[in-house]
Amino acid sequence: MQRARAAQRGFTLVEVLVAMLVLAFGILGMISLQASALEQSTAAEDRTRATQLASQLAAQMWLARGASVPAAQVSAWQASLDSTNHPTTGLPGGTGSVDYDATNKLSVITVNWTDPHSGSTHQYQTVVQIPDGTS
Repeated sequence: MQRARAAQRGFTLVEVLVAMLVLAFGILGMISLQASALEQSTAAEDRTRATQLASQLAAQMWLARGASVPAAQVSAWQASLDSTNHPTTGLPGGTGSVDYDATNKLSVITVNWTDPHSGSTHQYQTVVQIPDGTS
């Protein structure tokens, strides 16, 4: 009489290797998602900062009660855009300009910056029309 084979217990080596492979792909996927989320968060922070910087100049226009501001204020604002001058509030490679249309009393505020990771350039632009009370 032959003895019946004992029931197999545990996992085979192949099953263990497949499980480790699936786990490794899952961990790599999570790392990739984390890196992407960090990059997107940085890009969103830069866009928010560009909006705030443009709003600062627009606020100075409102305080001056006109869409035109003195050249000294514009120069100081432009200097504050670059992160090398202002690491906590500036943008990487940040530059800006203000174009004033005296006929329509409009100012176009433009903020440009470069993404340090991808090297791509970005731009935020806003138009400000402030009544000066003379029309």
